[in-house]
Amino acid sequence: ILVYPNPANDFINLKVLNGMIGTNCNIQVINLIGESVFQESGIELDGGVKRIDISSIPRGIYLIKVVSGKGVIAVNRFIKKI
Repeated sequence: ILVYPNPANDFINLKVLNGMIGTNCNIQVINLIGESVFQESGIELDGGVKRIDISSIPRGIYLIKVVSGKGVIAVNRFIKKI
């Protein structure tokens, strides 16, 4: 998965490469102490771009985890600047 812009301020875009994830996905943003700060379920990520509002989370480094209905897991990290 690609996460951009990185670092980000108010939003990130999540792009899945080559249809590797598909449909019925769960997205979770996790801080470095393991707390979930954002979660969304039932998302279709089949080659498209998903925009995620991160304006309400504090600045810092985060992991974004995507789990598909087929059990495929993708993880990336991003930095929230402001």
